[in-house]
Amino acid sequence: AHAQGCRVCLCATNFDDDELHTLLSTPAYRATAVDNLVSQVVAMNADGVDLDFEGMNTEDQPPLTAFTQELQAALDAALPSPWLTLATPAVDWGGAYDYDELMYASSGLFFMGYGYHWSGGDPGPVAPKEGSSLWGGYSLAWTIEDYIQYGGVLDEIFMGLPLYGRDWPSVDDSIPGEATDTSDAIIYTSAISESATYGAQWDPESTTPYYMYQDGGWHQVWYDDADSLLSKIELV
Repeated sequence: AHAQGCRVCLCATNFDDDELHTLLSTPAYRATAVDNLVSQVVAMNADGVDLDFEGMNTEDQPPLTAFTQELQAALDAALPSPWLTLATPAVDWGGAYDYDELMYASSGLFFMGYGYHWSGGDPGPVAPKEGSSLWGGYSLAWTIEDYIQYGGVLDEIFMGLPLYGRDWPSVDDSIPGEATDTSDAIIYTSAISESATYGAQWDPESTTPYYMYQDGGWHQVWYDDADSLLSKIELV
């Protein structure tokens, strides 16, 4: 990766709100985590860390900022040009992430621009480009504006896009549809292959392809392809 000019970053992941509260609210635990992360980065000749802490509680917003500041300071002391980013939500429902303070304390926020329709919800575009009367206001465009408004550091806002889709068992082929069970994730290559079999359709409201099929009932599969991803990249 280094030979191709790419950074290599250690991803630290935790999706448990209780564990995150225990870690972040205790300065000694934060210090141990910082030491462990920096030691691993240095030992492996890597370039930094990406923090993927999800399911955060609102009360942990200040200690997350403190942890980020502490980790950045330790990386600065250990590496000449360290990189520290945070994976952050498309919609911060609980107000757990202080966008501007986290931007100042790191190299930037990598917002996860997907999951607008999720496993336990009804079928629809995983990453709609724009808001619409059909799908509502939440979209990549809305998220970008939200990060600009509450973060403000433009060159520290990074958009992640999905190389996957979701397959929802559905009541019928109506759009918007109604799920009959939770959806399964489908990877990019499988979605492209299946869409050729079942017939890809295009949703202009979200700039997203989809297809439908019957297997013990209706299924709706919403995914992204090269055209939809290019359009969303151009949104930046």
